[in-house]
Amino acid sequence: MHANSNTVMFVSAVPDFKGGAETCLKQFLHNPNITPHLIVPKLGPLSDYAKQHAIAFDVVDFGRVNDVRRPFKLSSIFYACIDALKSGLKIKSLAKKHKAKCIHSNGLKTHGMLAIANIINPFNRTPVICHIHDIPYTTKEMLFWRFLSLTCSKLILVSRHCWGGNNLPTNATIIPNGMALTQKTLENKTLNETLSIGFVGRIHPHKGLDLAIQWLIKAKKQGYKFQFYIRGEAAESEKAYEQSIKDLIAENDLSEICHFEGRIEGYQKVYSNLDITLMPSVQAEPFGLVAIESFDNGVICFAYPSGALPSIIKHQESGYLCQTADDFVSSLKHLTSNKHTYNDMRQNAHLRLKNQYTIETLYHSLNSVYKF
Repeated sequence: MHANSNTVMFVSAVPDFKGGAETCLKQFLHNPNITPHLIVPKLGPLSDYAKQHAIAFDVVDFGRVNDVRRPFKLSSIFYACIDALKSGLKIKSLAKKHKAKCIHSNGLKTHGMLAIANIINPFNRTPVICHIHDIPYTTKEMLFWRFLSLTCSKLILVSRHCWGGNNLPTNATIIPNGMALTQKTLENKTLNETLSIGFVGRIHPHKGLDLAIQWLIKAKKQGYKFQFYIRGEAAESEKAYEQSIKDLIAENDLSEICHFEGRIEGYQKVYSNLDITLMPSVQAEPFGLVAIESFDNGVICFAYPSGALPSIIKHQESGYLCQTADDFVSSLKHLTSNKHTYNDMRQNAHLRLKNQYTIETLYHSLNSVYKF
């Protein structure tokens, strides 16, 4: 370890920004209190971003580690072990070469590689910090999380839900995600009779888009007018699920008011023209970036109360928590029945963002973890 160094080596499991963890990584790279050095598995959007912002980076081929997927299969882990060891040792060697004060790992694959490298070569003392953005759903995953806590210097959890036990390990710190506010204040706006409702993110069964359609079916029957914008895309493995959503929309005569817009580039464009966002994630969410991004943009978030979402959204104060279609319609009635409720809630949500989830708060917490 180089105690006087200001360099933090960030290790990404993927070469792009498609996931929430990578969106967070972009923020970490601009921490004004450190000098970032990036490791990527291959050239791509992430390395291009590093070039544009004069951030040093290296490419380390992860080999068969790239084939490991959740849920973990012992066969894929077995075949990836040698490549995981080689990659982990290479990253630790680069950290030593560049005199990094620590390694900040930002993906489950890279956590595993560096944990193995720590065991095989304990003499390279560059500390490893594993930043966990995921919830352990299976016994295998819970064991893997514990393995990380024993083999790495520190753990960062984006919420308490990212640890599957009663007690946190002593080297774990909970640091919620944060963001740079794009608006210091929100101007009041009028809620139109025809609501603009959005779904932002991956089209995947865990994200509950089918549940959102059930909510909207009920809302339409109750006389609510809306346009629904689906801003995200499905992976090839989830195309059948996406088609089932389209079939459900067609069967319920929603095709003219539901719009599949694909992946939208540009933060402001993602939330432009929206009054409401839906987060119907039936699988527990480790955090919920869409919620705080909605806060920033003055958009009311309706979420399924899974994982960390109830700790971010306070029902009928900074958004709504809904389990059923009846809950959704009841919440819509609460939002629209009083002309002051909409703007009061927008302001409450924006204040919650400023008090708890700013980029400055995030950097302060990270800088504390970087101390060894």
